[in-house]
Amino acid sequence: KMRRGEYKAAVSEIDEVIKRDRDNPEHYRLRAMIFRLDGRLDRSRKDYEKMLSLSPDGPSGDGLRAEAYDGLAEVHVQARRFDEAYDTALKAHELYPDNWVPLYNLGLISDRLKNSEAVVKYLTRAFEVKIADGRQRLLAHLYLARAHKRLGNMDAAKAEVETFSAMWKSLEQLEKLVSGEQSGPMAEVIEGDIETARALMVDGLEV
Repeated sequence: KMRRGEYKAAVSEIDEVIKRDRDNPEHYRLRAMIFRLDGRLDRSRKDYEKMLSLSPDGPSGDGLRAEAYDGLAEVHVQARRFDEAYDTALKAHELYPDNWVPLYNLGLISDRLKNSEAVVKYLTRAFEVKIADGRQRLLAHLYLARAHKRLGNMDAAKAEVETFSAMWKSLEQLEKLVSGEQSGPMAEVIEGDIETARALMVDGLEV
């Protein structure tokens, strides 16, 4: 039902599951994701926090906590609370320092905060551990290009643009994401980035 955008029906189903199994953090993770996709950010935040409270202590719960912090960071990004998003994404990164998702999130958030050194730090590391999704790879190159330009490293900025200028399939996937019926609040956050990427790829405009 999530894929068809039937969020209310999906929430109703997971509500019934939670009534039968209230202490399973995975159920709250799923419902938090649905709420986030539907733009109900306060409800999503509460479920991610519930997920954190139910995660087992010690290493066995680290994965769940990292997922919860990643989700909370994305909630804060969608709400344009970038300082809170940074602090939360950093907690996920500390739990899993070699996972690309928190690194990418920190890079995106640092771009919004215009912290160019942090953008370069986190996204360079994200590429080292391999960003799995081509859409995120394209945007990461764009954020690096902007960061390098702000730092005065024009050769590095141009190199990033040249790298993502061939990533047409990823650009098309991003454009489909923001134009679809299920685009959601996160698509609104990156819509301007996608337009900038297309302008650079098509018209060769300066980053």
